[in-house]
Amino acid sequence: MPTKQTQRMNILSLGASTAMLMLLAACGSDQSTETVTEAAPAVEATVEQLAAPILQPPSQEERAERERNKAVIASYMEVLGDAEAEQEFLAADYKMIRGEFHNLSYNADGSELADMYDSLQNAFPDRNIEVVELIGEGSTVVVRYQIQGTHQGNFYGIPATGKSIDVEAIAIMELADGKIVDGWFMSDEVRLLNQLGTIMPARADGESIVPPSNVATRTGDAILADALANPIDSQEYRNKLKLNAYKAKGAPDGMYPKKANGRPYNTYTRSGFLHLSEFAKEPAKSEFPMGGAFPDRVDMISTLIADGDKAVVRFLLTATNTQSLFGIPATNGPVAAWEVGIMTFNGDDWDLGWWFGDDHGMLSQVGGSPDYFALEASTE
Repeated sequence: MPTKQTQRMNILSLGASTAMLMLLAACGSDQSTETVTEAAPAVEATVEQLAAPILQPPSQEERAERERNKAVIASYMEVLGDAEAEQEFLAADYKMIRGEFHNLSYNADGSELADMYDSLQNAFPDRNIEVVELIGEGSTVVVRYQIQGTHQGNFYGIPATGKSIDVEAIAIMELADGKIVDGWFMSDEVRLLNQLGTIMPARADGESIVPPSNVATRTGDAILADALANPIDSQEYRNKLKLNAYKAKGAPDGMYPKKANGRPYNTYTRSGFLHLSEFAKEPAKSEFPMGGAFPDRVDMISTLIADGDKAVVRFLLTATNTQSLFGIPATNGPVAAWEVGIMTFNGDDWDLGWWFGDDHGMLSQVGGSPDYFALEASTE
């Protein structure tokens, strides 16, 4: 006769198995049956990891916290760039983990370029922020925005040009007790430099500095195991689960859809490393695509949240550059480049995929020259 402990273990296993079937059905049954040439490792599942479904979505208190935090960030974005005004929103121990112009600032750091730099307010005195999206869960808020302004001062060694800028940017912030405790930013530095008509300023020592990552990450598989161990009966959970499974190496079949376009979403609104691709020249662009350069790629996740019909993932693309990237010779060295994805869902249908990668950070790690992003001179 089974002991009470054995009965309890069997009940937990049955609950987890049922939960898995429910989740796979909800996550999309239109996964294709195409042949996979290399089988991915399965997600390990033990009795200790799995649990019966939690049948409640986020509480009213949790949703209220989310909205309060988003309101704080909305107000903060109105003064972003004004160092004095920002202090009202920052905790006493606030940490700037990554700045808006991370590659530019690290390239200038410790060189003569840093001495030339005017403050951001002087470089772009009419700077304006246009918030595109605010997405939050728990203590985390993600904001996608546009930076606009006129270049009227020295910017990391780039003399004033009088030219206007309008570039994409994203920020991921953590809050506690209504204050921002850390901020992580990434802007489209390639587009910014293009709009100023220049490339990354050259240091006198000829060095190209690769900024540190500075954020803890976990494998998609580890995060997926935790999610499956604590399932929630909500659309936000299911949306996040699809995105998580897409970024996991060993996700079970059927956890995210495969559409006719070869992707899990209907429309690809922006590619991650957009500029590396758009500046690539044929035939190298076709012969040495992004995927082929990093055959051992693993995406390490640091943020995964869902809010309404949106889900966001921030991850570090880690790999060894063993093959050419768009004609840039392989370094056979490690790569760790940031990318953020904002996904839009229509119920259980994964509709839009928007990706934003650190093009300049990637270029510096694969040994590319800043000239790679230079605009061709006009022939007119």
